[in-house]
Amino acid sequence: MKYGSRIIRLVAILLAGLSLYFLLLSSATIKIDNTHEMARTVINRSFSKSEDAEIKSGVEIVKESGLEDLLISGLPKHVNLKFSYADVYHLTSVYDDKGKVSTGDLGLKAKNRLEDVINRFIVEAINAKLREESRQVHHLISIYRYSIFVIILLYILSTVLMWLKRYTASIPLLLGSIISFGALWYFCNEANNELQSTVYKGISIQLEAGIWTGLIIGIVLAIAWLFLLKWIKRNDASHA
Repeated sequence: MKYGSRIIRLVAILLAGLSLYFLLLSSATIKIDNTHEMARTVINRSFSKSEDAEIKSGVEIVKESGLEDLLISGLPKHVNLKFSYADVYHLTSVYDDKGKVSTGDLGLKAKNRLEDVINRFIVEAINAKLREESRQVHHLISIYRYSIFVIILLYILSTVLMWLKRYTASIPLLLGSIISFGALWYFCNEANNELQSTVYKGISIQLEAGIWTGLIIGIVLAIAWLFLLKWIKRNDASHA
């Protein structure tokens, strides 16, 4: 195949780009298995633990209205909130600028007073933990924010080396895919533990198939490249 080498390299480069796309833009999902139970938990915790006067006032209004059960029954039974590596990067930028996050930053929307109270309590719990661990948080944010540039550079380096027919292209590709997956997995694991302990035990964060697909493509391609390049070199030699 006269153009076999070029075609294989182009396909490999496209697959590397696909791996990066899946890893950075695929979603992880925050799942709430029983919003009705969570709402009651949040109402009780808000009333006893919240330091925000508006949240306490909102809880009192809900309780005094006698519509607490009716409002809770109107909540969807299950809720899924999606976010990607890129979304987390945006949140770190917001926190770095403002020193806190808001309901809007987290994409939390409220249709009534009860949902507003729940959203505010979740945000208050998150911001309280961020303040408590502020020094470590700023350190982790710096690592997380710079890691995205490192990951992109690793993928670019890998594709350049692929085009130049270098076996070493596998190394940055493998590093980039593992680092991007590992960073998001670590963030999700830490966020999952914190939300369960401060908001509601029935919250879970799961990595969706797209993220796993990006990781698998990256690892498989890094290994396959070693064999593909051996074929490319033989093919080039036969047409020399």
